[in-house]
Amino acid sequence: VFYPSMAHALSPKERTLVDTYVTRFPGDDTKVLFCETVEFATDPDTHTKKSSKKDKRVVAVTPYRLLVWGKSKLKKLSSDGNYFISDLKEIAGSGKKLILRFRGQQGKPPNIACITMGKVQNILKLATVIQERFRVITVGYPKSSVYRLANSDVSDLTTPFSPSKASGFSDVYRDWSDQRMSAVSSDVIMFIEDLFDANDTDLVLTEFPCISSRSELTADLVTFSHALKHNTYFKSLEIRGLEHKDLGFFVSNIVRRNRALTKIAVAKCVTEFTEFFGESLIRNETKHKLSLVVVTGCKWTPKGVTSLALALSQFPHGLSVLSLKDSNIPAAGMDEIVTSFRQNWGTSLTFEALDLSGNNLQGEIFGKFIKDIRAFGRLRRLAVSATNCQLGVVLPSLLLTTTITYLDLSHNKFEKQYEDTLVHFLDSVQNLSVIRLGGLNLNGEWLVGCLQAIFRNPNLANVSLDLSENGIGSKMIHEITGTFKAGQNVAHLDLSDNPLSQDFTVNLLKSLSSSMKWLGLNRSLRSADAVDESVVLSLAAFVASHVSLEYLGLRGGKDALGPNLARLFGSPPPVPSSNTLLC
Repeated sequence: VFYPSMAHALSPKERTLVDTYVTRFPGDDTKVLFCETVEFATDPDTHTKKSSKKDKRVVAVTPYRLLVWGKSKLKKLSSDGNYFISDLKEIAGSGKKLILRFRGQQGKPPNIACITMGKVQNILKLATVIQERFRVITVGYPKSSVYRLANSDVSDLTTPFSPSKASGFSDVYRDWSDQRMSAVSSDVIMFIEDLFDANDTDLVLTEFPCISSRSELTADLVTFSHALKHNTYFKSLEIRGLEHKDLGFFVSNIVRRNRALTKIAVAKCVTEFTEFFGESLIRNETKHKLSLVVVTGCKWTPKGVTSLALALSQFPHGLSVLSLKDSNIPAAGMDEIVTSFRQNWGTSLTFEALDLSGNNLQGEIFGKFIKDIRAFGRLRRLAVSATNCQLGVVLPSLLLTTTITYLDLSHNKFEKQYEDTLVHFLDSVQNLSVIRLGGLNLNGEWLVGCLQAIFRNPNLANVSLDLSENGIGSKMIHEITGTFKAGQNVAHLDLSDNPLSQDFTVNLLKSLSSSMKWLGLNRSLRSADAVDESVVLSLAAFVASHVSLEYLGLRGGKDALGPNLARLFGSPPPVPSSNTLLC
């Protein structure tokens, strides 16, 4: 314990009591930076009257608090005043008097500490200690959070100051641990400082064991989020595949104040996003800089969806990427979100990637939104997989844009009357490099028509085509495989999860362009065909003749497929070094 002030301020017994009281707070590290017996009041008017009687109290400053005791309270290990230094809003008073105003909690009036000492230098010392601690534990806070000097002899600090690593994270984290009476996690501090030492400004929590609720080392996420609210070191936040009930609050609480993050990605996490996330976006006093918002595979409450839509309608700047993939938001909620796009064209016209897959776009709102697609001069990627949207209505509007290079229409239902619409779209669309048509039940004549449209479209080159889960492989074998002979503009082809027959597989491998770089047949070879020598020989001939092949996917094949390929190719397979064979 360090007492830089008068040695006679407390008796040895009283010092022991102070030590005992201070060690109850986890962030204080048992330090007392200042301790003195003073005249104390909580009313400034009483404090200025010379005739008024002022109580004698013990005042102590720890790294995070200003504590005040009467003699009786100290003996009972309770305090008369407990002020958080980071809540300091004003320093006033002059001479031997000091008035400190602290922010009231939850909308309550300010808390006031009026202190009188016998010597001016002790008052200035007390003020200096509080000022020094304030700037250490409020690194990154906006100017609106900084205290002001009002009619005071106290001066602003001019001494140089170097915050701790990652914009003072450890000191701010310890302060919040102290405020919340939460244990300081050395693992959290070490994790953050390791990122700083590696000059890494991307905060990826996926591999941090203390962030999972199933870990025995689980850290307090609420305290962690408070410490990151004003942090200016990290530029992106990423959390994937974790289970924790507080993750939604963790992200929302950071968003509420942070003005440095430009990207947030939360994917496939077992958590719930409430209205707090949207409210945090709206109430961010420092105007956040987010340009990428990805929240996929997470649950949203109805109020959470409504507040998100409201936040998007008031978004203060451009938003390059928005993904709400696999959030299972119902049609009413998606109508609110899409309506917000139309209410805030200043933001929605800056979309470069928009992924609404796995939500219900069954209503007419999305069709109305897409009708304005020609205005989206920056949109490059659009994904509406498994949305129940009216693709027959959407596709004609998409022909009006020349900027989209990635389009995912998979797992939607096409009404019979709109089948020709898809063929016409593929025949006329410009600049697409990725076309995802998985799970559309494309087969027979409709599939042949779509393939012919893609292959003869002069605007398409080096295309990645996804035809997975379409039931391909048993109908019109020769017509379909023969069509692929004209597919010189397709470099990537995914036929995974289709029941490909032996004849289809053999004929397909003979028909594919020699420039094919990527072929996916995962979980598509039937069990009887897996041991058929003609299939294995065709695969070998395909690999040998396609020197540009980078990937051949055969995962999920039956037990006999792997040994047959190994027997044929030997170990290791004699294929070009650039090839990748996955069985």
